[in-house]
Amino acid sequence: MKELKTITQEGLQMKELKTITQEGLQMKELKTITQEGLQLILDNHKLWLEDNNKGERADLTATNLENVNLENVNLGNAGLEGANLKNANLKGTNLEGANLAIANMELQTWKMQT
Repeated sequence: MKELKTITQEGLQMKELKTITQEGLQMKELKTITQEGLQLILDNHKLWLEDNNKGERADLTATNLENVNLENVNLGNAGLEGANLKNANLKGTNLEGANLAIANMELQTWKMQT
């Protein structure tokens, strides 16, 4: 994953997007996370959203979140670049301002807002 962290956003969009496949990210470069580790990141992100002097912004860049239940979680402004959100439950999830560049969002569950 070192390569992605050193590539600028412009470079990723213009040059690397064509060569990095979702399969490559999933098979070789995705980080894994425990439920406890994810909960700690989400708790700290919630604190950060309330007061950016507390907690810290969620960085789930290139993290495998396949089949994870993120229902009603506020992931506003979170770093989700290259994350695998395949089949994740995103019902009621706030993704406003989140960076979802090259994230895999295949077959995720959404709740329609009315």
